[in-house]
Amino acid sequence: MPGFEEVRSYLFGLWLLVKGNRLGFAYVDFTERGSLRSFWAILWCMPPIVLTWIWIRASYLEAMPPGTHAGALFFFRLALSEFCGWIAPVILTGVLLGLTGFGNRFNALVAAVNWISVPFAYGNALLLIVMILLPGIPGLIAFLWLILLGGVIIALERVFRMICGPNVALIAALILVQMVPVMFLSDWLERFLGTAVP
Repeated sequence: MPGFEEVRSYLFGLWLLVKGNRLGFAYVDFTERGSLRSFWAILWCMPPIVLTWIWIRASYLEAMPPGTHAGALFFFRLALSEFCGWIAPVILTGVLLGLTGFGNRFNALVAAVNWISVPFAYGNALLLIVMILLPGIPGLIAFLWLILLGGVIIALERVFRMICGPNVALIAALILVQMVPVMFLSDWLERFLGTAVP
């Protein structure tokens, strides 16, 4: 598992790429090995992910009749949904790049997306904590969440541009592939697995 210094180097490199500085390529491993190792980002994201699961469980139990049980199986279903949310964009990215003739960019894009997920996962967790501690400001939380989402889109667009060049249509398609299918898949899986909050 990559240590803190290695992950910090990756994030610094990505930050340089977001700013349009090609020196960022020297800090991130965009090889096939780096692409595979980037899935360790899932474990780096586990603290905010688990916090989100705990909040979902609490919201679920609050909305259900007294005596409703949501134990290990409930968390397993949440983990299954999370796993699909990570893997589906990877598969769709591979298909899209293969169809457009950019297959040689696959490893770099996977590594970039996985590591970019880390700071934004903690940003989302911070907003969740604020929402729990200050439940009376849902409008402000929604606004901050939109800012965070905008930050994700901007970061992805700029890094994709550095990796794939100024191909606007491809970059737009890649961003949509990272976000839209996950939203629909997560919603469907939550309903199918019975973890959706009524």
